[in-house]
Amino acid sequence: MSGTVVFKGVTFSSDVAPLVPRMALVNDHRESLQRLEDTWDKLGLLAQMTGSGTSIAATGAKFHALTGVLLDALAQRLRQDALRSARAKAQTLVDLLVRNLFERTADVGFLALDPALVSAAAATEIDAAQLGALQNHLTSYQAKYSVYDDILLLAADGSARVRLRQDTPARADAGLAQAALRNDAPYLERFGPSPLLGGQDGLLFCAPVRTPGGHAAAVLCLSFTLQNEMASIFAALTAGDEASVLLLLDAQRTVVASSDVHQVGLGVVLPAPRPGGTTLRFAGREYLTVQASSNGYQGYVGLGWVGCVLVPLDAAFDSTTAPMPQTAIGARLSAGNHLFGEALRTIPIQAQGIQQGLERLVWNGQLRLRKADSGDVSGTGFANVLLERVTATGRRISQVFEEAIAQLQQSAEASVVDQVRAAAALGSDILDRSFYERANDCRWWALDETLRTATRDCTPEACAQASKVLAPIHGLRS
Repeated sequence: MSGTVVFKGVTFSSDVAPLVPRMALVNDHRESLQRLEDTWDKLGLLAQMTGSGTSIAATGAKFHALTGVLLDALAQRLRQDALRSARAKAQTLVDLLVRNLFERTADVGFLALDPALVSAAAATEIDAAQLGALQNHLTSYQAKYSVYDDILLLAADGSARVRLRQDTPARADAGLAQAALRNDAPYLERFGPSPLLGGQDGLLFCAPVRTPGGHAAAVLCLSFTLQNEMASIFAALTAGDEASVLLLLDAQRTVVASSDVHQVGLGVVLPAPRPGGTTLRFAGREYLTVQASSNGYQGYVGLGWVGCVLVPLDAAFDSTTAPMPQTAIGARLSAGNHLFGEALRTIPIQAQGIQQGLERLVWNGQLRLRKADSGDVSGTGFANVLLERVTATGRRISQVFEEAIAQLQQSAEASVVDQVRAAAALGSDILDRSFYERANDCRWWALDETLRTATRDCTPEACAQASKVLAPIHGLRS
């Protein structure tokens, strides 16, 4: 967006002008600065008495222009910081999920190599005893690592030959089974309502189970507990932020997961942002919005889902920075700050120039009053009072500008720190999860009968068979 909009006598960039009424900090400074501008009428009287009317008017014009620049910069900074914070959460949300789902692609590949499932896939019939043994075997896997609420072995017609859950009515899904069997990729990932899950939404990871001869005879399906995983991610990212709503969206902007289903429910289609891309209206409420696509992990990007953050506009620009000690303001401003553009960094210098100009006007006015003093004590006294008011006004102008710039700097620094903190938390979380996954890999592999036999017997033949099992397992994450 381009152009400007005037709001209560101040010119703002058109991209922030609609947000200014929600920015308490901007409006507080606007009112303070506009009260100072009101003093120019009184200074006009002084100008007539001292013959400095032109200089006073020029100084007033500079002050008004500088006020607009400062308030627009403050509004831009608040908007930028709010968007940056929301964007960090959206990016972390989707990257954490994709990193987790990448592990699931390896899980289904590993479990599809399990000798017990390979034998079941090759068998023409499975009797009750074999079925019970298989269910117990799969239960052991689930007990070691419970991110799956169901594990199914499908026949080629899509019917469930073996499954863990018995409390959900399941119908055959021939389309899914055939897609997995004919898939050239090592796994198939699918989300949506599934007859295998009683018509409920589910995220399924599927892989063909091949007989010793290499024939794809059955399909292994792992049903991932997506909502549990998202609840964990949401809890971490919304700590201390009760206003924002975090969402997982598909390509059609349908809500796959929500941190607050009372504000934005599952399955609803979120409207597109307004022109400019940072605000939207949903269910009668205005939101600041940001979304982020995954950066991927080792080439895996999942189903193309995006992380989205909605921040209610009435809470998007709450100021949480503590007031800066007055003694620190001048030092921090004079030190310079590369978080801001050159135009903004010159505002304190320009404000100081306005104050110095007013001081010169006062000094010149006092000189003229002394030269023109004809004994009219009351007139001279009145003029001196007004001159002192000019001096006080100049100092107040500098103070207000310094305070506003200091808050701008605090806000910018807090935003950068939040962004760095989010990146550090993401890295730490990914590392912790990776180690956790490795620990559970060991526990899963320990259930493989071929590996257990090699450990127990330690014969060359058993160890050779174990090596054949380990080689494709390592290849799943390479």
